[in-house]
Amino acid sequence: MIRASPRSRHGQLRAAVFDLEALEARQLLAVLNPTADEQYMLELLNRFRAQPQAELALLTSSLSTPARSGDGPTDSALRFFNTSGPTLAAQFSNLAPVPPLAWNANLIAAAEGHNNQMIAFDEQSHQLPGEPGLGDRATNAGYTNWATLGENVYAFARSVFHGHTGFVLDWGDTDTGIQQPPGHRDSMLSASYREVGIRITNTGTSPSRQTGPLVISQEFGRRFTQGNPYLLGVVYGDTTSDGYSSGEGFGGVTISIASEIVPAQAQFTTTSLDAGGWQIQVPPGQYSISFSGAGFGQSVTYRNVLVGSSNVKLDAKKGVRPPEPDIQVIANNVRIASGDTAPNLYDSTNFGPVAFGQATVTRTFIVANAGTRDLRLTGGLGGVGATNIRISGPAAADFLLVTDAVSTVAPSSSTGFSIRFEPRASGLRQATVTIVSTDPDTPGYTFAISGRGSVRPVVGVTGKGVPIAHGDAVPANADGTTFGPTDALWGVSEREYRVVNTGLSNLILSAAAPVQILDNPGGGYRILQQPSGVVPPGGSVAFRVRFTPGDTGLLVARVQIRTSDPMTPAYVFTVQGRGVAVPRAVISGAGQDIARDDATPELVDRTDFGRRMANVNDRLRLFTITNLGLGTLSFNRLAGVRITGVNASDFTIVSPPARGAIGYLESVTILVRFAPTGVGLRGAELSLVSNDPLGSYRFAVGGLAI
Repeated sequence: MIRASPRSRHGQLRAAVFDLEALEARQLLAVLNPTADEQYMLELLNRFRAQPQAELALLTSSLSTPARSGDGPTDSALRFFNTSGPTLAAQFSNLAPVPPLAWNANLIAAAEGHNNQMIAFDEQSHQLPGEPGLGDRATNAGYTNWATLGENVYAFARSVFHGHTGFVLDWGDTDTGIQQPPGHRDSMLSASYREVGIRITNTGTSPSRQTGPLVISQEFGRRFTQGNPYLLGVVYGDTTSDGYSSGEGFGGVTISIASEIVPAQAQFTTTSLDAGGWQIQVPPGQYSISFSGAGFGQSVTYRNVLVGSSNVKLDAKKGVRPPEPDIQVIANNVRIASGDTAPNLYDSTNFGPVAFGQATVTRTFIVANAGTRDLRLTGGLGGVGATNIRISGPAAADFLLVTDAVSTVAPSSSTGFSIRFEPRASGLRQATVTIVSTDPDTPGYTFAISGRGSVRPVVGVTGKGVPIAHGDAVPANADGTTFGPTDALWGVSEREYRVVNTGLSNLILSAAAPVQILDNPGGGYRILQQPSGVVPPGGSVAFRVRFTPGDTGLLVARVQIRTSDPMTPAYVFTVQGRGVAVPRAVISGAGQDIARDDATPELVDRTDFGRRMANVNDRLRLFTITNLGLGTLSFNRLAGVRITGVNASDFTIVSPPARGAIGYLESVTILVRFAPTGVGLRGAELSLVSNDPLGSYRFAVGGLAI
């Protein structure tokens, strides 16, 4: 142990852990009524146990070396011990949460007795001269039958927060400025403990004392016969908007606890302590917990609080509505109302016609939690074979739960389940889906599902091998119903679809043109290939749709297939594509367009410069760059136009383009000189590098030198 020196009051903290058999009891009278500061320290301790990795950011402002803090005394200690921020970060990344600790009055009494000894001897220690060891002190204070004990002490704390940071960060006189091992932190995060006693004694400040102004002892414990787990928490008004602080608690608030499983057999009541803390032991179960009376204001009730074998913490903040789960069921991006008795194709509750004994259809549904508290699906608690999704009704056997939903859905999260329709007879088949959950407004969420067993032809459509539902109004890449961005003036996109027959008899398509485009904006969609007239059972035929936008923006149309399926004589789905503004470069000479990659100079487009005398005559040719696309054509007016090739030196760009960006139907010119330096055929290549998606525009130029 290092004592605090007269010039430094940081002090190195002390931790002790015991795992012993309990000694003979000499019980002292202990009363559970912690001070506001002690309740505040317990809140900080349990906050750390709940989210240990997040605590580091709450206590420090920098993880340099030394680490820094916005709290003055903490910052001073970190600098004094040169505490390594990177080491803290590495250590905290491996911490795991543990259940909260409950108060124990006897451990508080033991902590108070030890504080008195440290104050009397003006020394920080786990055992002062003549003082019993921790085990005897706990037993003498009435904490009997204990299995495990631990102790943290800090006799030089400047505030409750300073004491807490000292225990958690565990600074000390080592190479890293962190005690090795970090015993205080280990004790605070030990799952071996279930109860705690904290005593904070204010000695004031005096030059004649080394300890103080706050002397703190934390006594941790677990007994062999502990009894039921604790429900615990704090009732407070958050005036500082930072969680519970000293003085914000409400004493005398009534906490009523009722079992939601067997309410008549499990009712409990307790009252919050002066500092706002509350706790009570209850059997494992699911409870509703209400807070009312005293200074708390309007009563609130927290539902669906699960208690298992560990302590559970629940805080109540004045003026804050308890979080609640909110169940929603969605399919095909459509919300299904609870109690819905009219299945339809749009929300997948109508599985449609399925060939009896030959085919199946699977639909996926989403259970979403739009609330602010975990949603729990409780259907699976019914025993062996029970599921969270239940199917009942006259044709329940025709609907098979393929994938069950998970039991717990966090706020703003979801889980899925899948149902397969396998008709066991022809005609209408009906059932009901039930989801039992902890949503207090809709504890039993139900909706009807149906399908039809059929021996008829059954029409379907696929794109990219993926089924496209009849009435599908949400185009997607996966099934090819989106054509994606396409050049508005020059682009062409095509998609192939297949008409499939999953029925038991021939599917006959209408004779002339079974596939039509409806609501076709600007004629941007057209059928390239019509399917043939008859599709046998299990067969399919293809048809193709071409998309040529003609304009910019989103273009949506519907595809309709007319068939002999009596349930779906006109099968319809939606397609969409987007016309986009794309630049398109064209270069011409003498008014004649020069083909891309043209390798043959010609007089008609002036790429052939004709006869010239070597080193005597030259000839100029003017070429025009035009943008035939809706997007701006951009290029480097100097480096973007260049001449390369064997005789590139014979051809010179005399006048580059005047601008490096041109809009739709705008043009700029290039003036090229041919001045041969040798005899014979002279050739080179002129190229334009631009943002045209077709790439570089290049063509051959040449002339004859004599």
